[in-house]
Amino acid sequence: MIIRNLDPKDFSAVDSLMNELHALHAKGRPDIYVPAEHIYSEEQFLDMLSGESTFAICAETEGEIAGICFFDVRKSSAKDKKGVAENTRAFISDIVVAKKFRRKGIAKELFAAAEKTAKEKGAVRIDLMVWNFNKDAIEFYKSMGMDIQRYVLEKFI
Repeated sequence: MIIRNLDPKDFSAVDSLMNELHALHAKGRPDIYVPAEHIYSEEQFLDMLSGESTFAICAETEGEIAGICFFDVRKSSAKDKKGVAENTRAFISDIVVAKKFRRKGIAKELFAAAEKTAKEKGAVRIDLMVWNFNKDAIEFYKSMGMDIQRYVLEKFI
């Protein structure tokens, strides 16, 4: 397995993986997500590849893209907010491994690569959001040393 940056020729593989991830979200939270194809347009994907603080990596194995991870490194600014510390953090927006490649350490390799890049860019932490229904992802992130930062609560009315 190799971890590498995504490039424009990878769009169809990324599109397939993002559709897989979106289907999980649509099933778990149909009140928020509806079935859809092409979560990112090719233009959006190319924009993500060219972002200065955005990173798009993949794990390639057996000649296929087995998993992807999108993250960015952000400097939070306290200029307009008193009492807020300035720091640099990474935010993982998407991480997904194809079903046939799961439970082979690919997500761990992607997460470790994102963490390494984030550190190199001066980040002091990694943030992400995971839905409560996604128990496998929650357990994975905990196994990678992540802790609950906050709770977002809801009540249907």
